[in-house]
Amino acid sequence: MDLSTAISDVQKAAQADKDGTGQNHVELLEAIRKLSLAAETPAETLMRMRFEVTFDLFFPIGANLVEYMKSTGFHQFPKKPQEQSVWEATFKKGFFEFFAANEDQRRYFDDYMAIRRKGLSSWHEVFPMNSELVPGFKQNDPQAVLLVDVGGNWGHELQSFHEAHPDAPGRLIVQDLPVMTEKFGGKAPAGIEVLTYDFFTPQSVQGARAYYFRNICHDWPDEDCRKFLSNTAKAMTKGYSRLLIDEYVLPNIGAPIRGSSMDFLMMCFCSGIERTRRQWEDLLGSCGLEIVKVWGSRTDYEQVIEARLIE
Repeated sequence: MDLSTAISDVQKAAQADKDGTGQNHVELLEAIRKLSLAAETPAETLMRMRFEVTFDLFFPIGANLVEYMKSTGFHQFPKKPQEQSVWEATFKKGFFEFFAANEDQRRYFDDYMAIRRKGLSSWHEVFPMNSELVPGFKQNDPQAVLLVDVGGNWGHELQSFHEAHPDAPGRLIVQDLPVMTEKFGGKAPAGIEVLTYDFFTPQSVQGARAYYFRNICHDWPDEDCRKFLSNTAKAMTKGYSRLLIDEYVLPNIGAPIRGSSMDFLMMCFCSGIERTRRQWEDLLGSCGLEIVKVWGSRTDYEQVIEARLIE
C-alpha cells in the first residue's frame, strides 16, 4: 500500500469512528497500523518487528531452554499429553493457543510475517504462474479456481499476485480459520474471495489449478503435515492441479546458516522443522505427490516447491 492511500484510509476511518468503540474503532486502529507500515522503510519495519518478536518470545524460551532439557529431555515432536515442547513449558500454552489468547502478540507476529520478505523476490516472481499455470487453465468455466491460498492469514500473498497480474483469469481464494476470516468483516480484498476453512478437514475447494501453502508445513511434524496435505491432494485433479509450497528446501548436506538457524527457531517456537530436499520428497511421496521442480536458486531463502499427484 502506498503512503497517500494509507493516509486517506486513516482519514476515512477516523471520520467513521464517532464514539471510539465497536467495529469502526477497530478499523481505525487497523488503518493506523497499515499507515505505520507504509511510512517505514523495509529495514525500519524489519528491525522493529524482529525486536518485538525476539524480545517478547524468543528470549524467555532461551532463558528456559537449559532447565527444560534438564527436566524433560529433548523432544523434537512431543507426544501429547505426556510430553511438551519448550514453548509450552515456557508459556504454558501451545503456539497457536498462545496467539489466540494474546492479541497484541498476534498482531506483532502477523505484521512481521507480512513484511519480513520485503525487498526479496515474491513467490509469484520465483514461480512464474502466468507462464506455468495460466496456460491450460479452464478459462471458459466462470467458476474455475486459479489459486487457493491455504492458511493464508490476511491474504497478503494473493493480494500481491492480484496486483502484479490483475488480468489473470479465474477465482482467487484465501482460506483460514474463523479467528482470521472474521477480521475481514465481510470486506474481502478486491478480486479475492475469503473462505473459512480448517486444513485438517477435507478441502472444500475441488479441482483448483493450484493450492498454495506458505510457511505452513514448517510449523508441523510430518504426521500432521501428512493429514492436511493429503486433504488437499484428494481435492486435486490429476494432470491439472498443482501444489505450491513456499518454504525452505535445505540441501541434504551443507545447509546454509540462515536456514539452519530457522530450523532451530521453528523447533523452539512450535516443535517445527525446516526440511531438506530429501525430507520433502519423502513427505510429499507419502501423500501421493511428487516434486515437479523446486523454483528459486537460493537455498538460504525460501523456495517454491511445485508438486503434482503421482502419475
